[in-house]
Amino acid sequence: MSFFARKRSVVTTSPVEQASQNGSIARFQDRQKKRRRLVIAGVAALALIVPVILLVKSMLAYRAVLQKHTGVSAEALQQPKSVDFDSSYEAEGRVNILLLGVGDEGHAGSLLADTVMVASIDPETKDVALLSLPRDLYVAMPGYGKDKLNAVHSYAEQRKAGEGPVAMKEVVGTTLDIPIHNYIRADFTGFAKAIDTLGGVTVEVATPLYDSEYPCTRDERLACGFQLAAGTQQLNGATALKFARCRKGNCGNDFGRAARQQQLMIAAREKALSAQTLTNPAKLLGLIDAFGSHVRTDLGSDEITRLAEVVQAIDPTKMRSKVVDGEVEQLVQTALIGGASVVVPLRSDGTYTTIQNFTHSLFFDRHIVEENVPIELVDATGRAQKFTDISDRLAGYRYNISSRTTALQQSETQLLFAPGTAAKYSLRYLEKRFNVSAREDASVQQGIRLILGSKATTETER
Repeated sequence: MSFFARKRSVVTTSPVEQASQNGSIARFQDRQKKRRRLVIAGVAALALIVPVILLVKSMLAYRAVLQKHTGVSAEALQQPKSVDFDSSYEAEGRVNILLLGVGDEGHAGSLLADTVMVASIDPETKDVALLSLPRDLYVAMPGYGKDKLNAVHSYAEQRKAGEGPVAMKEVVGTTLDIPIHNYIRADFTGFAKAIDTLGGVTVEVATPLYDSEYPCTRDERLACGFQLAAGTQQLNGATALKFARCRKGNCGNDFGRAARQQQLMIAAREKALSAQTLTNPAKLLGLIDAFGSHVRTDLGSDEITRLAEVVQAIDPTKMRSKVVDGEVEQLVQTALIGGASVVVPLRSDGTYTTIQNFTHSLFFDRHIVEENVPIELVDATGRAQKFTDISDRLAGYRYNISSRTTALQQSETQLLFAPGTAAKYSLRYLEKRFNVSAREDASVQQGIRLILGSKATTETER
């Protein structure tokens, strides 16, 4: 017999005392049951309330991200997925999105556009091309004269908060001779937080990077330096930001930095898909939280959903990325204007024509490439340079210029095609561009003959 059993065996209680003790025990047990019910109810309430709070927070963050759309819309994004966009102008079926990187609020030069890139997407074929512009590119700013491209955002933001991306869309679109449909702008913190939420990204570093002048995180007036070994590197948000921003030492100036920024974009896309971020509530909420304070876009919610579907179907090996530079593409050069170092077009007349033609060839129209109809260009302009400019522009759009000949000057432009020619889109585009009507002509042996008159223009009539 145990000790406790022996102790109970020698204690006697009266019936009244026993009833009282039983009542106390019953009341204690009732209180315990009530506490358990309250705890269970509290846990259940939290289980319901926490998701609601997170959902409300996400909705508020999401609403903060989305900005009012201004400018031209991307009609190709409005089409049902099963319908091929029937374009009226070259590359109208593409969606051109301006990607901007700016400094954190309160930092020196926070309003300057540190990163300027255009992502062009064909939703039908999933073709994607990235083009980076040097931030020091010398451009015209309506109402302000000329200055560096990164200053456009700053001038407009100082005039009115939120106007920076709108002004950048206009200037970049004019500079490249393409419509900029939408923008996405992120600051440094948003970029780093997004990378961390993804769990970091993996990049291949071709050569060791070292920038002794890279600014300190806490005080950008001081230099803390940055270095990264060559090879396969796993980067967290902070290191990825340095990888994207370093431009001195052997980091390869602004052109090299632009190429690394494109590399990070592609790596982030791959990580987002492999980590199933879009279907992982925790990661998705983390991204929305980062974006709510640090990212802005004028893409609508339906457009974002459509783009997400397109991006998931993209073959990364077929993505094309280029930089407007003076080394590989030989499109620009550095110059001193007003004592400041700027980047200007390499073309002798200072125009952006060569850069625009390069952009058109990168953001090509799939119908022109698919039709590949031979075009005989006939110079009846009476001005050799004008004819050269027009033919270069058409070649930039990837028209198949099979020959260039000269004829007697005439004022009107003529668009002729051989019997049986299958070139629905090419003919339509040329009709729009030169404001002429195409007609069949038996004298044309094959394809199209375009006779450029003195009234022909190098610009699309829209």
